[in-house]
Amino acid sequence: MKEIVKIEDLLMMPLPVREKAHELFESGRCKTLFSGRPRRASAGAVVLAAAKAQGAPLKLWLVERAAGNRSFSKKNSKVMPIYRLLVKELSIRTFHLTPENYVNEIVRRIAETEKVEFLANLMLGEVRKAVREGRHYLGSPEALAGAVVYAASGIVGISVSAGEVAAASRVSTGGLGNRYRELKILLDFNNPDKIRNYVSLAAQSNAPQQDSANATQHLQSLGNHLVKNKC
Repeated sequence: MKEIVKIEDLLMMPLPVREKAHELFESGRCKTLFSGRPRRASAGAVVLAAAKAQGAPLKLWLVERAAGNRSFSKKNSKVMPIYRLLVKELSIRTFHLTPENYVNEIVRRIAETEKVEFLANLMLGEVRKAVREGRHYLGSPEALAGAVVYAASGIVGISVSAGEVAAASRVSTGGLGNRYRELKILLDFNNPDKIRNYVSLAAQSNAPQQDSANATQHLQSLGNHLVKNKC
């Protein structure tokens, strides 16, 4: 169990995932699923299974690294065989992760406000509509989620760097910058009326907010910052 806690701490897992991991560990131990298997790989498999069961974004390579497998590739994964065993023997139901899942996780990691999460999910709804109409694509859910969180932060006047959002999204700053620039065109961030609408919607919460002119200026500065850093 100590190895599980270490991996959870390294990966900053939320409480629901930790509780689920404890439950899965006890169930797996009762069925002797960990017998003769590496402790750290088993711990990593438990955390990965718990995250998938709770709908929390978590990549296999991050778990492998936390479990001490520095030379990870899909062919030499130490965690995946045990993860598959747990899913099969414990009948674990896993969830397909969406950009919305990643938005919630990114907001939690960078300690943003409910306003940011609300606006980011609103923007995702507009992106999904554009996808249905054939005007856009979803692509990487992590990068898209990071881009909408970055944009929403600018609209509500919260100062957060592209590097911070990229790290929380677990994508490169370049990947985040590319999706942000696409988002800026798709959602027409240069349109003052559009920004006023976002600011008005953000007013549904009680937290302080900036006016639409400042929000537009802030979004422009975010975009300029990304260009200067060649994202």
